[in-house]
Amino acid sequence: MASEEKTKGIVSGKLASLPDYSSKQNIEKNGIIWFKEDSFKGTSYHWLKDVFAKASKKQTLSKRGTPDFIIAKEKSDVIVIVECKAQINGASSKHSLFDNVEEYKIYGYGTPAETEQYAINGALYYATFLNQEYDVVAVGVSGQSESELRITSFVLPKGGELSDLEVLEDGGYDDGLVSIDQYVKDINIVLNRYSSTEEEIRKELRKYTLSCANFLRANGIEDNSKAGFVSAIVLGLTNKKSRLYRETQSAIDRKINSKAKTVFSDLIGKDAVKMLKASLYGDGKDEYEDDYIEGVWDIDGIPKGKRKSLKRFYDVLLGKDELTKAPKGQNSYFNDGETVLSCCIYSLFENLIEILEHYKGIDIMGEFYTTFLRFTKGNAKEKGIVLTPKHITELFCDIAEYYSGQPFSEKTKILDTCCGTGAFLIASLGRIKDNIRCQFISEKQKEEKYQYARTNSLIGVERDSSMYALAYANMRFHGDGKANLFNCSSLVSDSYNPMDDSGMTYLQDGKKVPLSEALSTFGDIDIAMINPPYSIGSNANKVIRPYPDCAPEEVVIQKGQDELDFIASMLHYIKAGGIGIAIVPMSCAGNSGRGLRKNILKFHTLLACMTMPANLFFDSHVGTATCIMVFKAHIPHDEGKSVFFARWQDDGFKVIPHNGRKDSGAWANIRVQWMEQIDGVADPNDFVYIRHKIRVGDEALAEAYIKTDYSKLCDADFERNLKKYALYKYMGEQGMLEE
Repeated sequence: MASEEKTKGIVSGKLASLPDYSSKQNIEKNGIIWFKEDSFKGTSYHWLKDVFAKASKKQTLSKRGTPDFIIAKEKSDVIVIVECKAQINGASSKHSLFDNVEEYKIYGYGTPAETEQYAINGALYYATFLNQEYDVVAVGVSGQSESELRITSFVLPKGGELSDLEVLEDGGYDDGLVSIDQYVKDINIVLNRYSSTEEEIRKELRKYTLSCANFLRANGIEDNSKAGFVSAIVLGLTNKKSRLYRETQSAIDRKINSKAKTVFSDLIGKDAVKMLKASLYGDGKDEYEDDYIEGVWDIDGIPKGKRKSLKRFYDVLLGKDELTKAPKGQNSYFNDGETVLSCCIYSLFENLIEILEHYKGIDIMGEFYTTFLRFTKGNAKEKGIVLTPKHITELFCDIAEYYSGQPFSEKTKILDTCCGTGAFLIASLGRIKDNIRCQFISEKQKEEKYQYARTNSLIGVERDSSMYALAYANMRFHGDGKANLFNCSSLVSDSYNPMDDSGMTYLQDGKKVPLSEALSTFGDIDIAMINPPYSIGSNANKVIRPYPDCAPEEVVIQKGQDELDFIASMLHYIKAGGIGIAIVPMSCAGNSGRGLRKNILKFHTLLACMTMPANLFFDSHVGTATCIMVFKAHIPHDEGKSVFFARWQDDGFKVIPHNGRKDSGAWANIRVQWMEQIDGVADPNDFVYIRHKIRVGDEALAEAYIKTDYSKLCDADFERNLKKYALYKYMGEQGMLEE
């Protein structure tokens, strides 16, 4: 006969084995205590007797009921309750009313008969007696042995309703009943509580990067070198085996533990440059000797050829005499260290490395680069650099998943042929991780899948050596597949019909090959996302021509810097039916891009084009009006099928003086509305979005087909625009406009 007491005995053994837990019930250890049934009587948790005084699972609210187990932690907002049932197999299973436990989010704990009969229903019922004061983890456990045990956990948020339930886990003995501290982390993730915390972290990061920019300027680090300089330090500090990391951590620990807070012992000092290079390149005469300390590139297995451009870049940065001088302009962030470099190392370690290890979704180098651009007049425009805001990189993931028909997984291969600091790749990795986390598999399996994704899923190409260095530092900080970054041109012209070796890159074995050959080693690439460099000159003199060395069904538009070149190249590299998404100037979809776009649509399908908010790239100091274009690769455009067009003019972000564009709180809802429009489930609105058939030579801008709502215009709008134009003309005549 199956015995519920046997199940309880297995649970008791599991609780006793958890880290920081007492091996016996009713004994507090590390602030944590667990009770079996009503053993809390006579302890400091005696108040639970009153809580469950009317908690009978018959739901009469007249008799006492008690969970099989309760786990609590002193001063914690989380409490865990466990209900056990013996039978798990066959028609008489008492674990769950539903095959899919997600249905409990709609159904709740059910009828009195169901709360008595099923482990999950009973646990959820008891949870409602505690969730006015706690986030309650409700756990249902069934089975007669460790091997067959099934453990399903939910969180009922503090003050929430049963409709707010979220599943935490649905697994076996090894995965279920984790420590209460782990439950706290899991709850914060599933309830998305890190989002507000992350915004605070981003706010502090922006404040820090501003201080960093000022400090570097005061100490002679040129504006166009700042981001690369920071990336070198960040990269070096990710090597925890290095002397640089050990000495830095030791110096910071001594400062924290010292009674004399004003005294700081610089353990790096004059050796800072040597230590940083050793952390990057390796430390020792022979990499095969026992005392050799691997450099970052050794650890990552970066091909020798790829290291050349990185080493060349970092050697120039770290060869500056200013780095070994005493620091100037010290402040609360930059207050320790005898030299400029050691001061920066200690500051970045304390204010960046230690904090952001807990917030892996943040595009660190992107935040630094965006801030540093403010001090580098014209640099973004000169290079055509436009850094993609985080909410747009996440929107790209939404769009890619919708049009590909499946969520990102560890098997999805995602390419960015203009990767910059790696923002799209970081967002994609975050999406893969979220999707893996929601799977009902063991934590070990989740980690294995995530590790596979970090190694195999993401591929980036960046021609600019400084941006490539930033991307490498950024991706390594996020534990990503660094060897899948290529420092070369991504234009098909440079790979198939090269004028020089700009389209050549290195494979793992050190062989230098065209990018097309390097990318072919990844097999089918499913998704591509790009925000290409924006053109500076006119397209008027550019020549459309095919490439004789390409596959016959392909076309490459021209060798140049037009954004449509990058779109054509992006689509060339992904599989037939793969999804390619680009955010580009509106001219690419308008009449001026007709000829080049027509050639693309002979071989690829345009699925959608959405006009974006006018000041989307305010933080990059670029006022280019943009649109998002979505393509299906290697399937010629079907003029008989509709294309989705939309004017997405408001993303809920507002420009805050001296602080850039910030979410006003509306983005989450707007994001849902935009995806519902694509999906066709939103209310029809011809003034915002439509589906319309176009020929390959037609204009592809939403503005050409969506109706204009003249009812919203008034005399004041006309007057305001006349004034703007008059001011513009006056400033032009006075030579006040920036060239």
